[in-house]
Amino acid sequence: MSKAIIISIIIVILAVLVGGYYGYQWRAEKIQLEEEAQAQAQAERERIMQAARSYVERFPRADFEYDVEIVNQLDKWALVNIQPRNNETDPAGVILEKLDNTWYGRDFGTILPGWEEKVPELFDFE
Repeated sequence: MSKAIIISIIIVILAVLVGGYYGYQWRAEKIQLEEEAQAQAQAERERIMQAARSYVERFPRADFEYDVEIVNQLDKWALVNIQPRNNETDPAGVILEKLDNTWYGRDFGTILPGWEEKVPELFDFE
């Protein structure tokens, strides 16, 4: 075998090894970024649900056990469903607004008059 062929083979082997290493690194970094994004999204959902619970507890007749479910979330608005566990009262909704990275309750009730006109995309469930 000539020296040029041996050098070419070595270059190809090195290229495959280096490319495989960087491909692996890229995939590992991509997976890490996806996991971080999922963790951040989960933390944001937890902040929304905690803000909804805190808002509901401000009302005198909210002394019942309930489950919280995010119905829709936008950049600065969230619609949360409050589902009573005992079925003694009707489910209700909570409108939340995000200001300065903190979620604040804006309305709570079985009907939310006026909000569909104020933030129509919050009620777009398609």
